[in-house]
Amino acid sequence: MNNYSGISEIQSILEENGYPITMGNGYISTAGLWRDGDNKTAICIYPEKNLVIDFVMSEKYNIQTLVGKILGIQEPEKINEYLENKNYNPTIKNQELVEPIIKNEIKILDKSFINKLDKSDKAFDYWVNERKISLDVIKSTGGGVYKNKFYFPINNQQNQLIGWQFRSLEKDAPKRYSIRGEKKNFLYGNLDEIMKLKEVNLHEGIPDKLSMETIGINNNLVQFGTEISFSIINFLLRIPDIKIYLWQNNDEAGVESCEKNIRKLSKYFDYHQIIQCVIPDPYKDLNDVLKISAEKLKTIVDRQQHLG
Repeated sequence: MNNYSGISEIQSILEENGYPITMGNGYISTAGLWRDGDNKTAICIYPEKNLVIDFVMSEKYNIQTLVGKILGIQEPEKINEYLENKNYNPTIKNQELVEPIIKNEIKILDKSFINKLDKSDKAFDYWVNERKISLDVIKSTGGGVYKNKFYFPINNQQNQLIGWQFRSLEKDAPKRYSIRGEKKNFLYGNLDEIMKLKEVNLHEGIPDKLSMETIGINNNLVQFGTEISFSIINFLLRIPDIKIYLWQNNDEAGVESCEKNIRKLSKYFDYHQIIQCVIPDPYKDLNDVLKISAEKLKTIVDRQQHLG
């Protein structure tokens, strides 16, 4: 039985207006029938938070706005009267959660550049010999070398190129990493595996993702920095009861960013879904551990996931 405030009232409103219903942990999914939408998971409604997320339109708004769309009315007085008659009293206590997502066109890049990359076995020497990444794993990225830089292509879910990150292979290079594209739009990881397992490991950078894959763990997403983007949050919100493992670097910046990301995620997920994973001294990140021992990395990951 759901104990979340407002769930049964919103369920009743949807049912009497002919909307499909999928119940989740504190939310209800439905379709945007008012705009002829037929995707039954396009709309996520969080009655207790007075929050509605439309994944198709990349919009967020409150319950009152949703009801106005369903009923085809705009007058706030009529909407509030309708909700009062349904015994639902939406509050604005969580209004700060309703952060608008600006709908933007994601730029698609020319893939011909990727054809110039050297993808011979020798091109992967740095990752295999120095970073101890499995050859199969590094090859699976579709990356390669161009002018002494290793490029990781970043594709969207339609397999279109929307960016890339390179890692300079020069020891004294002034800039080791660089990104092209809007990283706020990146979902870099095995999305199918994450949805199947209902668990995700979040990492600051690509090497940690590759380290996990080297020991056989494939449900990873890369943040490309210390902050979790709303693209990642929106994707994770589609997965009921997902567990989120935060793997931040073992340094001052990593600890600070992890605390910040926990506060950010707590606006959208229950506390028990968010697990802070600790990388023990003297290691800075997961790839540091892998360079010492794959078995050591497996032990650390198993321990953290057992605690979660």
